[in-house]
Amino acid sequence: MERSWFRRVLADEVAPPHRPGPNPGGFDAAVRIWHEECVRSRATAGAAGSLDITGSPGDEVVSLRYVLTHMIEEYARHNGQADLARERVDGTTGE
Repeated sequence: MERSWFRRVLADEVAPPHRPGPNPGGFDAAVRIWHEECVRSRATAGAAGSLDITGSPGDEVVSLRYVLTHMIEEYARHNGQADLARERVDGTTGE
């Protein structure tokens, strides 16, 4: 999501999505790639100078403000799913 929203939509870069499949680096490589994309996303947002800059993921136009809000929603959703999976593995629940 970082790659798509920040590089392709806001920065208008050609950035093919990473495809699932055999991953020679495994989990560590996936985390490294994610961290690199987060660094680029922060740089794109920081260079924007305004939350009102826009990009287009298709026929609609969205602002940096929209993209940041959307990313918060995405991370909240997926972190919740990961927490549920972890609870199934170790049986520990939060309060």
